[in-house]
Amino acid sequence: MRELNSVEVNAVSGAGYITDIGAALGESIGKIVEVATGKTGSSSIGQQMGQSIGAIVENAISTISSIFGNLFGRK
Repeated sequence: MRELNSVEVNAVSGAGYITDIGAALGESIGKIVEVATGKTGSSSIGQQMGQSIGAIVENAISTISSIFGNLFGRK
């Protein structure tokens, strides 16, 4: 078994730009909810939700890219 390089580790862990953007957007929305309602905790929940949605989008893009790469012989 070989050791993964940093790019592969990021791909496996779900780390990426879309995940980061989703987390930041979710946290921002959560902060707005906190200000509007006066309750705390919404920003961390929003961050987690945004990160999860971003990871789903990244995985979908990766899967579609892989499928087209395999169909057209690109690796």
